[in-house]
Amino acid sequence: MTEIAIRNLEEDNKHSEVAEKSHQGLLKWKEKFGPQGATIKKLCRALQKVGCSEALEALRSMPHQSDC
Repeated sequence: MTEIAIRNLEEDNKHSEVAEKSHQGLLKWKEKFGPQGATIKKLCRALQKVGCSEALEALRSMPHQSDC
C-alpha cells in the first residue's frame, strides 16, 4: 500500500482500535490485489520487509500456515 493509502486508512479509522485498523488495511490490500495476488506468502514477505516480526510470528503460529 502507498503511504497515502495508509494515511487515508488511518484518517478513516482514527477512532478505531489498532486491531480494526489492521483489519481494514488487510481488506484494502486484498481488494487491491484480488484473491490471486493477495496471498499469505506475499503478506509474509511484506511483513518481513517492514520488520513486523510480531505480526509475522502470529501469522506463522496459525494452523495450516506453511507458506510463511
